Amino acid sequence: SDIVREEDLAACKALLKLRIRDLKRIFAFYAAAGDGGSATSMDHGEFWRVIKDCKMQKDRKLLPSVRVDLIFQACNMDFSKTGKDRLDTDDGEMDPTEWIEGLARVACYRYTKGTLAERLQKLLEEHLLANACSVDTDVFRERIAGDRVKEVFDKHKYNLKKIYKEYAADDDSGE
Repeated sequence: SDIVREEDLAACKALLKLRIRDLKRIFAFYAAAGDGGSATSMDHGEFWRVIKDCKMQKDRKLLPSVRVDLIFQACNMDFSKTGKDRLDTDDGEMDPTEWIEGLARVACYRYTKGTLAERLQKLLEEHLLANACSVDTDVFRERIAGDRVKEVFDKHKYNLKKIYKEYAADDDSGE
């Protein structure tokens, strides 16, 4: 049903409070992952990266791609407005609150049993917290070996060596 009971909202808030640090870290990671754009909001592509990285679409019958797109769109709309005014509220970016709403909506579609809080907890534990922010080392190595990185390194090589020697000398742990 579309109506959420007060007790369920309270349980969701308590769950989110317990995971606030993790959720902030994950949001920041994915919001900064795209090309350009703000690191304080998440665009459509960045939201999709969360869905894919966290394997939330494992069963596409429970969470089809069109549903993910509709969830992103719904989280960006002000439903207190109507018609064109409502459509104009979609800025194409999710702020942290809209992202949390998106996770709750995904949980509702991804799981068919349990309260909203139980579904959200399952999504967080089985998908988001277990899989988020995994770095693809091959992509990192490819980028670090790129011409642009080499140019910046060559430009600042002298100062980088001085900084390295200073801080490496401070480490007397023997490791």
